[in-house]
Amino acid sequence: MSTTEKKAAPKIDKNTEALLTGIHRYLHEELDKARAQLRAEVAVLRADLTATRSELANARAELAAVRAEVAAQRSAGITSPARRLANSLHPATAPRI
Repeated sequence: MSTTEKKAAPKIDKNTEALLTGIHRYLHEELDKARAQLRAEVAVLRADLTATRSELANARAELAAVRAEVAAQRSAGITSPARRLANSLHPATAPRI
C-alpha cells in the first residue's frame, strides 16, 4: 500500500456504535455540567471582586476625609492630645513653624 492510499475505516457493529454514542453523550453532559459550574463560580468571584472594589473605594474616601480633617486641624493650629504629648516628650521631633 502506498502512502497516498487511505485505509478503510474499520467496521463497527451496532452494539459498539451504540456504546460509543452513549459515551459521547455522557461526556458532553458532564462537560456541560462542568461549564455551568465554572460559570456560576466565575459569577460569584466577579460579585466578590465588585464588592471588594466598592469597599476599597469607601475606605479610600474615608481615608481622604480623615486626611482632610487632619490637614484642616493642622492649619488651624489644632493638634491632637497624643501629638501634643509626643511633642512635649520629644521636642526635637516637634514640627517647626
